[in-house]
Amino acid sequence: MKALTDSDSVSIIGIWGMGGVGKTRLVKEISQHVKEAKMYDVVVMAVVSQTPSIMKIQSDIANMLGVTNSLPPSSEIARASFLWERIKEKERILIILDDVWERIKLDEIGIPFGSDHRGCKILTTSRSKTICNQMECQEIHTVETLLEQESWTLFSKIIGSDVETSDISSFAREIAAKCGGLPLAIVIIAGALKGKNKHVWSNAARQLQKSNPSNIEGVEEILFSSLELSLNYLGKVESKSLFLFCSLFPEDYKIPIEVLVRYAIGQRWFKDDETIEDVRDRVHAILWIIYY
Repeated sequence: MKALTDSDSVSIIGIWGMGGVGKTRLVKEISQHVKEAKMYDVVVMAVVSQTPSIMKIQSDIANMLGVTNSLPPSSEIARASFLWERIKEKERILIILDDVWERIKLDEIGIPFGSDHRGCKILTTSRSKTICNQMECQEIHTVETLLEQESWTLFSKIIGSDVETSDISSFAREIAAKCGGLPLAIVIIAGALKGKNKHVWSNAARQLQKSNPSNIEGVEEILFSSLELSLNYLGKVESKSLFLFCSLFPEDYKIPIEVLVRYAIGQRWFKDDETIEDVRDRVHAILWIIYY
């Protein structure tokens, strides 16, 4: 926050930490805070992702600036020039670039900073400190994993306060420790096991001990294990099929419910349902289970 109020020496700020540690949640909280404090005239946020699309980033920024209808439709260079001028019109603007996997050139997007626009601050998040350095961040902050007691506090809050005295207490402690202090893993696993009996907890502890997930740079192994565990406890085949189908879409893609409904009908996931409305209700119900 101090760097965000320093108008002279810091233009680009980097936040880095392993996948699932809470970087995106952190910058969303920062965004909300600076809006409420009226520190900036405008705050915009764009997700960069592992396979960045300059056109998509430009569209996201234009949308949050409210100039989508005026954005040139096809030329990256023309769009960059347009955004450059629109951003310079803002005396104070914060631009958040979330989930940066490789160095991107800000001028190619159309973001002026430094001597080109002292009132523009850029806040980036990445799973790699090296990327923050390559982005020439003048300040770099690390998001650490939770301490053991912090992990247990979050885990037990989701499961319920009586977990300490229940017959699953030892398994819960073991599983919470296995989450490695990653909030995302804790939330996924605790949510999947909440309300389950002792035998399910014992089995889950064994699964996490034996898991051998794929290795992807910047992604902690426990995230794969937690997703696999939560998938197994979705129960019905239809729920698992819908969950896996959603994973086929591009990262951060907003999947329309009606698309899922059409595929559910085409794949005949719900053979007992006769009408489209019945299938639509089933899809909504499954999505509620997956997300909540």
